[in-house]
Amino acid sequence: MTINYRCKKCRSLLFTENEIQPHEPNSNEVSFGYRRRGGGGDCNSVFLKDKLVWMGPCDQNNGKIECPKCHYEVGTYTWSGNQCSCGKWISPAFQIATSKIDKEKPFTFPQHN
Repeated sequence: MTINYRCKKCRSLLFTENEIQPHEPNSNEVSFGYRRRGGGGDCNSVFLKDKLVWMGPCDQNNGKIECPKCHYEVGTYTWSGNQCSCGKWISPAFQIATSKIDKEKPFTFPQHN
């Protein structure tokens, strides 16, 4: 079962876990900003593998990503890349703030004996 990610404002489906770019915190921390070194913990954003159709043309070097239904800003894109809060550099970056989306886990029915 797949985890869905929805707009926090209108609950529209934006993407699934299959579209997320997995990454590990960068071990080469010295090249990154002081605040992002050795952050540990969870990332403040998720990065998508590719631009999704609902995002529009994304024809500038960088810009906002808005929910296609309510136009709530859920993230940003940068073709040259961006740094995650864990220190990992991701390029191109389709960065969605975890504070702007809801993670919808699949419902599982309890097992009765």
